[in-house]
Amino acid sequence: MTVPHEHDHEHDREACLQLAEKLSEYLDGELPSDLAEEVEAHFEGCSRCEIFLDSLRKVKSLGSLLPEVEIPREDLERIRASVRDRLRRA
Repeated sequence: MTVPHEHDHEHDREACLQLAEKLSEYLDGELPSDLAEEVEAHFEGCSRCEIFLDSLRKVKSLGSLLPEVEIPREDLERIRASVRDRLRRA
């Protein structure tokens, strides 16, 4: 069963999807400052996205305990596309 995605303020679902595409870069500190500020502003108005980010931080922390493996760029792009597609369908 899918839980409706609600927001604390007037953010829409599309804003959450756009944010999700930037989270990895945000967590790695790779977003330009203006985009990082947009992401942070979204968190202030969307508690569910903030919870999702917290979960990703925990996953990243646990992942840092694993040995590093080189993943070919084309595989990474395929994985990212798959995640974006699933988020859009959710």
